[in-house]
Amino acid sequence: RPSLPLWAPSNGPSKGGTESIARGSSFGASDTSPRIRIGGSACVGSSWASDSSISCLLRGGAPTAPSTGYAAVVTVQGQRTSLARSFSFDAPAVSRAERAGDSDIFLLGVNFGANDYTFAARL
Repeated sequence: RPSLPLWAPSNGPSKGGTESIARGSSFGASDTSPRIRIGGSACVGSSWASDSSISCLLRGGAPTAPSTGYAAVVTVQGQRTSLARSFSFDAPAVSRAERAGDSDIFLLGVNFGANDYTFAARL
């Protein structure tokens, strides 16, 4: 049965694109179709590297605190293993607030979700 004691890196931008590595044991001599899910979302791509390593290109996700993080679930050769709180997405950061008209404020920054959006708030 595979085991998953380490996931690295454990944090990345909410827009995705981070390559993470599942490090463990008993991933098998080869596997042409390993599957990894982070918080229920499948990786963009997963690649078996060795009996102890599988890489994953992460999709974007909602920001989380590292203490709550998302679980990683690895399936190799039909067997599944998981690691709780293995990955978190960066917290949002506002870089600028702009006033537009009498009642709109635009917040600009990064890590507002899977896409970097500009939000508008009406007061």
